[in-house]
Amino acid sequence: MQLSIVHSLPNRVRFKYPKYTLDNKQVIVLKNMLIIQNGIESVFINSLTCSILVCYNNINENDVLSLILNIEDKYMHDKAILKSTTEEEHRLTLFSKLTIMLLSHFFKKLLPIHIRHAITIIKAVYRVKLALEKFRQTKKLQSETIDATSLTISILNNDYSSASNIAFLLDVSEVLEDYAKKYQ
Repeated sequence: MQLSIVHSLPNRVRFKYPKYTLDNKQVIVLKNMLIIQNGIESVFINSLTCSILVCYNNINENDVLSLILNIEDKYMHDKAILKSTTEEEHRLTLFSKLTIMLLSHFFKKLLPIHIRHAITIIKAVYRVKLALEKFRQTKKLQSETIDATSLTISILNNDYSSASNIAFLLDVSEVLEDYAKKYQ
């Protein structure tokens, strides 16, 4: 396959496969094989656009290109290696995670009010603990503090519906943030 350099900066280069799609197992093999090479600092692969971003140190672009081409030749089409490569533990797609969260949030409305309130309080306690830990580490007020404060004030005002919605939106934002970190 033909691999081309799309963009290059010192110690950072982006490659792209033209008209080629990488499946998830090929992405995992390529990323795992690249990241263990000397001089490679980080690897980000987008399987949809077939883009490979490599940050490196103490080597040059041609060395990185050679590494990718060698890995491609030796490993990315080896059926035994691809078969033994497992994707992350039964991970759900972003869409299915968000769908499950949305459905459980609205089906929770069918529960008795005391159980709904208890669930909301448990989520608020979790957020307060998170805020306190973050404050203890940084000695600064972070977004976690605002999250915990908004939940606590809603509960103290007996507005459990708002507190539940805030907790739901915070959970959604965590899922989106995790997804962005894993697949950027």
